[in-house]
Amino acid sequence: MWKKLHRNLSELSKAEMDLLQKTFVRMDCDGDGKISLKDLHTICAKLAYSPEKGELVVSFWQLVTLHTLCAKAYSH
Repeated sequence: MWKKLHRNLSELSKAEMDLLQKTFVRMDCDGDGKISLKDLHTICAKLAYSPEKGELVVSFWQLVTLHTLCAKAYSH
């Protein structure tokens, strides 16, 4: 799935990549340039969503992977 996503990210327009970057900045609640597990928990709380700890950890690692792929695609 991630290889397919990476391939699709390279096909995004500049406007779409900018939107992804803006979304990342909004999710980075503490402004440290990373989306931490604490940031993700804060986002869930703002959405009145209380996931189980394991569910939150899985979502966190999916975001880490997505961010890595976005950063690589955005830098080209």
